[in-house]
Amino acid sequence: MVHRFEPLQSWNKLMKNHEMTQDLDNVYKLMADAYNGNWKFRWGGTPYFDTDKTGKVESVPAHEWGCCFLWLNLRRICPALNKAIDPTEVYEILLTHDLGETHQGDVSRFQQLNGQGEGKQLTEREAIDLM
Repeated sequence: MVHRFEPLQSWNKLMKNHEMTQDLDNVYKLMADAYNGNWKFRWGGTPYFDTDKTGKVESVPAHEWGCCFLWLNLRRICPALNKAIDPTEVYEILLTHDLGETHQGDVSRFQQLNGQGEGKQLTEREAIDLM
């Protein structure tokens, strides 16, 4: 079974292996690559979220931003979370958990239950490795 936060582990490995934090060219390339997620939309083919019917779309980065905003507000409502959980680690997970969907897009859970998206985790892992 693939761990849900494997993209973060791949990200951390990439950061350490290539010393990306010291190489501004690679940081720019990663940011430019991740920016492409703005044109990959979620929920396609999912009932009640069908963009043809609702006219609403959510990009991969918009989803990640929404998750971070939720965490920001949860920390304010429940201050004990800041002591129980490392808030920085949560932000890192939230900002990278769908990074592998930047190029291929999302395969919703509904689609997976209906036999689509076979190999989703492998495809996403390969996308992160390319980035």
